[in-house]
Amino acid sequence: MSKVQSSVRKYVAEFEENIFACDGGILFCKVCEIKVNSVKRFTVTQHLKRDKHIRAVHRKNENKSKFQQLLPNIPDKFMFAKDLCNTLLLAKYPFGKIGK
Repeated sequence: MSKVQSSVRKYVAEFEENIFACDGGILFCKVCEIKVNSVKRFTVTQHLKRDKHIRAVHRKNENKSKFQQLLPNIPDKFMFAKDLCNTLLLAKYPFGKIGK
């Protein structure tokens, strides 16, 4: 393993795997979807401080929270359908009459 590859992997481990990924000797920012110069640690930390990166992280967190708000509503709909089916089965009500 070359020195560049080991330093790139060190950055991925240091700055969390959900932010950076490495492919050989290339450091890739998953949030901004760009290649980051990984020759010096300073350039990596400068990228993390850029407005573009900060806005992308903020946007990613907002989308994540919106998705989490939608998730709890989905099981309720499935539970309603399941409860309705169980009630109709217990009442021995034919499913063919539902649409009529």
